[in-house]
Amino acid sequence: MLNQEIIYQYLHAKNYSPIITLLYENGNSLDNDPNVERAIHIFMEQFFNYVKESTKITLLELNHDLDILFITHIKKKYTLRDDHLLTLFHLVSERISPQYIEEVARKFPNDQKCIEFVEKIDRAKALHEKKLSQTSTMNFIPSTQPTSGKKFETEVRSNDQISWVKVYLRSSDLLEIVSIHGRY
Repeated sequence: MLNQEIIYQYLHAKNYSPIITLLYENGNSLDNDPNVERAIHIFMEQFFNYVKESTKITLLELNHDLDILFITHIKKKYTLRDDHLLTLFHLVSERISPQYIEEVARKFPNDQKCIEFVEKIDRAKALHEKKLSQTSTMNFIPSTQPTSGKKFETEVRSNDQISWVKVYLRSSDLLEIVSIHGRY
């Protein structure tokens, strides 16, 4: 099991991966021991300081550890303290897909970088919604066949190279047939 001496040994050797892996594997149960919890806090502080002071070549090697640490938090394997999470956000926000980091950015409404990130995401979502609504109304193709005597009506729509058909049944008699044909 992990103890504070092991953490300090890896920290002194600047070998961060094994500790991050242990955090991923064992989760916040490691914090049950106050000595280990304190050692993890010291580890995080020293790790982030080392990353901030690293050269570009060293930083490229550390990006893997940073990514695993971020995944560890996102998957709720080991939940980082808010101060560590914010530091991690600042270190990885330029490299990680917005869909994975948005929740973290929204957690810190007073941090300038998080505010800018959230505003950028919101603008992109609004633009996407606007394009989607314009595309779906422009590409609506109503059924032109007469409806009397028909057992169903169809509506064909498309946007951004995706097309779909809506089928409105007047009775459930054709439900099984339509579902079979709809799969192909």
